[in-house]
Amino acid sequence: MPERDPRLDPQPFLIKLLRQYAAGSDSLQVVNSDNPLCTLFCLHKKSTKHDLDKESIKFEIHENARLSKLLSLKGPKLKVQDVIFESQPGLWVNGYFLWPVLRDNSKNLPCLICIPGHGCVEDIVGVGSQQSEISESHGYQNEFALRLAQRGYPVFAIEQLGFGKRQFKENFFDKPMQTSCNKPGKLLLAVNSSLLAFRVHDVKRAVDFVRTRPEISAAKIGLVGISAGGTTALVSAALDPRVKLTAVSGALCSMVDCFADQEHCLCNYVPGLLQIADIPSIAGRIAPRFLVIEHGKNDSTNLFAQFKTAKSIVLQAYSKVGAARNLVFDEFNGGHYFNGSEIYKRLAATFPQGVEIDSTP
Repeated sequence: MPERDPRLDPQPFLIKLLRQYAAGSDSLQVVNSDNPLCTLFCLHKKSTKHDLDKESIKFEIHENARLSKLLSLKGPKLKVQDVIFESQPGLWVNGYFLWPVLRDNSKNLPCLICIPGHGCVEDIVGVGSQQSEISESHGYQNEFALRLAQRGYPVFAIEQLGFGKRQFKENFFDKPMQTSCNKPGKLLLAVNSSLLAFRVHDVKRAVDFVRTRPEISAAKIGLVGISAGGTTALVSAALDPRVKLTAVSGALCSMVDCFADQEHCLCNYVPGLLQIADIPSIAGRIAPRFLVIEHGKNDSTNLFAQFKTAKSIVLQAYSKVGAARNLVFDEFNGGHYFNGSEIYKRLAATFPQGVEIDSTP
């Protein structure tokens, strides 16, 4: 029987929130904003605030010596911490901090917030879902959070709402990952909101959280995501200027093209999205900050032809503000999976470590 902290079950929170909304509460009411994206993705007044006080973030951190030992067997030494934090009152997010063990007590470090696609956060950390063993099957996510940590970057890997331990109870215990986005997605669509809006808010709070860590430089925070996690990263970066670099894999496409040609998970649907901006236009709003986008030429989830159309829109947005040099595309020979070659290069150029990883046995 799988185990999880009962606080991670999102069902009680969502049911309570929607009942309040149905009774006339303003729980999901957005604020007036000059940014039209806020009408889609800012849940309430607190959603537009940045740098909330440390005291406003409820979180728990626990050293995970067993995972630290397991993951260190796969490469350089790592220190792993289990993290749970409160994104909104009653809505909790789980994740892992992966800290490279450095030869000195370095400060002013970058931090990469890593966001998984469909699956669970353990898929990008490189362990089984119950943390009992090292994962031997990389899957399409290719344990990219672990690979980034092995390159010397502090990594905060978080679970998305509807995935892993943040599924509704019946999905988590009885039908793991089978249509796990459907019920929460439908409930939120009923009040003109979306899973994506809640996921973007989670990322905003994750940025708030990592900026409280004394080792981390507030000027060196990046987002990395694949597939549905890449979509969350793009929207989050467009709305949050504190994010200095964004890297996504298999995520850039027009919602018009994608939804017309193929079936996609309900978590991709945002009411009223195309009345304001499609995903490529949203990605263009990240300019002039660094953006790396990779896409497999044989991707069968988000087709390569759809990506090429979307690519031109993003490039136009970056060129318009004279920032084309800060935009990198990698069109690799492969399918819907995390490749990473250009992402790793851009990270090394943008966030040079200047520290040495302790690789002694």
